[in-house]
Amino acid sequence: INPAFCAISGYERHEVLGLNPGFSKSDRHDSQFYTQMWEDLKEHGSWSGEIWDRRKNGELYPKRLRINTVTDLQGNPRYYVGIFSDITTAKQAEQRLETLAFQDSLTQLPNRTLFHDRLQQEIRSSRRQRKQFALFFIDLDLFKRVNDTFGHSVGDQLLIAVGQRLTHMVRDNDVVARMGGDEFTIIASDIKHAEAAAQVAQKITQKLSEPVELNGRRLLIGASVGIALYPDDGDNQEDLMRHADAAMYHAKQKRERGFAFFNSEMDAQSQRRMMLESSLEQALQNKQGLILHYQPQIDLPTGALIGVEALVRWQHPTEGLLMPGQFIAIAEESGLIIPMGLQLLEQACAQLRQWRDHGRMPPELRMSVNLSSHQIRGEVLPGQIEALLETYQLEPHWLELEITETVMMENAQQSVPLIKALKDIGVRLAIDDFGTGYSSLSYLSRFDVDVLKIDRSFIQPLGSDDRYALPMVNGIQSLARSLHLEVVAEGVETDYQADVMRQLGCPIGQGYLFSRPADAATIEQEWRC
Repeated sequence: INPAFCAISGYERHEVLGLNPGFSKSDRHDSQFYTQMWEDLKEHGSWSGEIWDRRKNGELYPKRLRINTVTDLQGNPRYYVGIFSDITTAKQAEQRLETLAFQDSLTQLPNRTLFHDRLQQEIRSSRRQRKQFALFFIDLDLFKRVNDTFGHSVGDQLLIAVGQRLTHMVRDNDVVARMGGDEFTIIASDIKHAEAAAQVAQKITQKLSEPVELNGRRLLIGASVGIALYPDDGDNQEDLMRHADAAMYHAKQKRERGFAFFNSEMDAQSQRRMMLESSLEQALQNKQGLILHYQPQIDLPTGALIGVEALVRWQHPTEGLLMPGQFIAIAEESGLIIPMGLQLLEQACAQLRQWRDHGRMPPELRMSVNLSSHQIRGEVLPGQIEALLETYQLEPHWLELEITETVMMENAQQSVPLIKALKDIGVRLAIDDFGTGYSSLSYLSRFDVDVLKIDRSFIQPLGSDDRYALPMVNGIQSLARSLHLEVVAEGVETDYQADVMRQLGCPIGQGYLFSRPADAATIEQEWRC
């Protein structure tokens, strides 16, 4: 016994001299462990490894131990000399690193790396025991709105609360993990039939639709859940994850009951989305394929052309001409909407400059361009607009930027300063699809906009259901007049609709009655001065 032994173990020399070394064992190792140790000593004359021991105060600690055999002249074991070091600090550091590597730092749930390890273990176990299990892919529906409205600290608290709810509603042997962002996964082992998985999914959607109380705020979110079953929907990690994700996307799109089981049709849709995303990224890099069509905006009293709205189309190399509904959602989900939006703004400004240089279009023609929710979140848009106006030598009021009512209200805190910055530049601003979202008159009075665009859903019933439609459009027109806003009636398709809006004092109309969206050359030919 040397002083280091006493310092590490807490025992004095006289307390342990002559004792069997087993007096301080931790009971963390079974008999097989010690049997193997003695076999190694007999066969090789030495043993080394990690072992847990017990200090005098009862505390367990890990140590690295090496035992060497000392023999007599005949080669028989005479003594065993043990040399060890306390590796508590190293073990703690190792545990911290393991925690960082495998645990989500925010929710304390398993992270993506540990989840994939557990998923592989579950696949091996279920394959060996011929059992079925379910993989749930969960995406929060309104998390972005919470983040944008209340800030990331509240968003983080919400994610913690969601993780706790998910953990409390599953069995002890199930695995709940956070994949990143607002995406969670659950491995539910030994699911005997699809109905049991559906019950779990329904429980998840119901629990996550309940309000969350955070700092005096009552937050509502909800979730979309995709379900993939092993082995029917895949017998490996990649297929199960891909199929559960495809089912989740389908659930989010349909919103029928909040969850969906995977089927082969979803896989085809998922692969098509991936193909379109890849093609779209290439189109943006090469600045080819994305084109603008223009729909005229008409002065209703005179019939004169006063503006055009730029509408994107995608001339896909194999799919043909794609409408916005076929690719805008993909662009938003992938983040490609940001570079796309900038490219389309530049195309619109370049076209307006070209028309003015040729002198074939009305001199005060306005160009309207739609903005996505992603574009209004950052702080770079005003600078980009100023640069484009300078590059193409355009007067600011020739450019009109359209923001949908829903996007404006969802991002109200960011919209107000952004709108002020854009107004300081001098561009015109329009609220698009007015009346279809959750209108807030208090916020509307704070938005320094120039135009209200009445959504086509209010215009189309004119002539078939005037009892409902007339009061609605007249109310919007009166509201706009009281706020000194210009009004554009979208979706005008008949002479009667145009006459009604004209009589109500609406100055501008847009719709198929006047012109369908067309390329620049067609618009120029049909509407040139």
